[in-house]
Amino acid sequence: MDGDKRITVCNDNNDYNPFEHRKVEKPNSNVRSLANLLKASLGSGLLAMPLAFANAGWVVGIIGTIIIAFICGHCVHIFVDTSRGCCKAERKPLMSYAETCRATFANGPKAVRPYARAAR
Repeated sequence: MDGDKRITVCNDNNDYNPFEHRKVEKPNSNVRSLANLLKASLGSGLLAMPLAFANAGWVVGIIGTIIIAFICGHCVHIFVDTSRGCCKAERKPLMSYAETCRATFANGPKAVRPYARAAR
């Protein structure tokens, strides 16, 4: 593995590149992707922020917000990496969230394979 200690569940087929087979009419730019990420992260939680800061205080509120932002960004990165690996394993150019969950369970450890349909 040459120093890479990450475990990817569906990353078996390295010869298939899903990006070469995708046909997207209007692909997202980096700015639009960032805007979608911010929109999804902020959402209705933006309305609860004043109350959260009132209860936690400025220092704990700001530090907690930064920590949660890094955790959310890391989780999105893990999901995208897993989705790319599952696209390679299933030889599909693109998968939705539900399809990625199903493929992860279906190609994962034998103990969780029966739950692939429920994971979708």
